[in-house]
Amino acid sequence: MTEEDVFSHILTAAREVTPIIDELVPAEYCTNLNKGICFVDLGINSIDYVEIVTKIMENLDVDIPMCRFVNTNNIQEAVEIFHQAVNDSCNLVSDQPNI
Repeated sequence: MTEEDVFSHILTAAREVTPIIDELVPAEYCTNLNKGICFVDLGINSIDYVEIVTKIMENLDVDIPMCRFVNTNNIQEAVEIFHQAVNDSCNLVSDQPNI
């Protein structure tokens, strides 16, 4: 999974949790959205953020300690955490011996 795929998952989850994003950033502009933008600038508060992170973990089938997200404040940092977790979980699966 690429970072762009993870970015798409984040935007989808954010739209589900915080519909005001559609007013702030119309869907046609999302692909050009600066990943350095802060979640707060998109109208996402800490409670929304926890819900977004939880949805993404479920969608990507990864388990990441919530403490990893405490100091993230922009989309790019979250993308990097999820991207690493997805790639690490793929590597774990591919490293399993065939029985």
